[in-house]
Amino acid sequence: MPGAVEAQARWMGTYHSPFGDLPVRLCLDQLRLWERPPLSESRARVWILLGLAGVALRQRAFEDARTLLHNRNPREK
Repeated sequence: MPGAVEAQARWMGTYHSPFGDLPVRLCLDQLRLWERPPLSESRARVWILLGLAGVALRQRAFEDARTLLHNRNPREK
C-alpha cells in the first residue's frame, strides 16, 4: 500500500484526529468508500476498522464497536 494511502487511512482511524470532528454520516460514508479491496486486504485495514469503531462509539453502538475491534463485520452477526 502506498504511504500516502496508508497515511489517509491512519488519519481516518485515529480517534482524536480532526476526521472525528466531522459529522457522523460523513465519516461513515468516507470510511465505507475505503472499506474495500485493495485497502481492505492490506494491513492498513486496521485503520479503517478503528475509524468505523470510533463512529460506532459516537453513535453509542457499543456492540458494533466491540465487533469491529475484534476485526469482524457487525453486519455478519
